[in-house]
Amino acid sequence: MVDADALYICISDWIVCVVVASSLAVSDPPRARQLGRTSIGLSLTGILVTILIVAVVLSVARSTSNSTAARLSCEHHFYRGHCYRYKTFVGKWAGICYASVKSPSGYCYLN
Repeated sequence: MVDADALYICISDWIVCVVVASSLAVSDPPRARQLGRTSIGLSLTGILVTILIVAVVLSVARSTSNSTAARLSCEHHFYRGHCYRYKTFVGKWAGICYASVKSPSGYCYLN
C-alpha cells in the first residue's frame, strides 16, 4: 500500500524501508503532536532514570570493592571499615570501652 502523503526512504528493497509521514497523513494532527511530545518526554525521562541507576550501581560497587580490599589487607580485626589490632569482649550491657570502639555485640576494638 502506497500513501501519496508519505515520504518513503528505502536503502534497499529487501533490507530496510522507513516511512516518514507528513502531517497531512494524520487524521488528528494536534493529537499526534501531543503524543509525539509525550513520547519524547517519556523517552528522556527513561534515559535520565537509567543514567541515575547506573551511577548508583557503580557507586555501590566501588564502595563495596574498596571495603573488600581493606578487609583483605587487614591482618587483625576488621570492624566498620577499619582494621584494629585488638578485640576484647567486655559484655553487651555493662562493659565500657576506653579509647576504643565498642560494637553492639559487646566487643571493644583498639589499635
